[in-house]
Amino acid sequence: MSVECRKKFVTNIKLCINCLRLHYGACMSKYKCTVSGCKGLHNSLLHDSAELCSAVKNQTVGERGIETISNTTRFEGQPEVAVLTYGNKCVLLNTFMIFVKSADGYRIKLRGLLDNASTICVMREDIARKLGFKFKSANQSITGINGITQSSKYSANIEVSNRDYTFARNVQFSLLPKIIDAIPVSKLNISDLNIPASIELADSNFHMPGQIDILIGSELFFEILNPEQYYLQEEM
Repeated sequence: MSVECRKKFVTNIKLCINCLRLHYGACMSKYKCTVSGCKGLHNSLLHDSAELCSAVKNQTVGERGIETISNTTRFEGQPEVAVLTYGNKCVLLNTFMIFVKSADGYRIKLRGLLDNASTICVMREDIARKLGFKFKSANQSITGINGITQSSKYSANIEVSNRDYTFARNVQFSLLPKIIDAIPVSKLNISDLNIPASIELADSNFHMPGQIDILIGSELFFEILNPEQYYLQEEM
């Protein structure tokens, strides 16, 4: 699309001219136009001329809001779901490693996501097929943010456990082709995090992009969490 067509498109569907998303209030994105050092409060894809740059700089985008972006340089079309940022803060999603027992009795380690806002547990359908689970017809409607609904055709009863098998539960999982994009979307620099050597991380590769095989909802969320919490730095 030409720049003029892009601007019309963004205006017609009421997207923010800076982050190109639908939100209310001021845009919290730290990114500005990078074309020729413009630094105007509009997306670089909407940069047209010096007149446009001047006009957009004076435009108010509204009150502050929250957006989901990666903490590294963004690229057009890049999914941005792994790091929640608010102002200068970043919050990683809760990834962890969990074991599931396959149909033939083997324990397989999968990468999971903890989500206490979910009322169900979900597994990727291709993973469930590879592990030989017996599928049950479900035809379950799953509703997410903004009322977006998708259907899960199958479910399966699956045993999940920790590494040393001191915790194990049989849970009914809804099966979906995909849970979420890779988390995080790009490698994160953790050199400034002083993680104590005595702490065993739930996901030692939390800073490396990776697929999510399983989602654990509120049914097991608080059983899985360890009550001890360690803060690596004081909040600013």
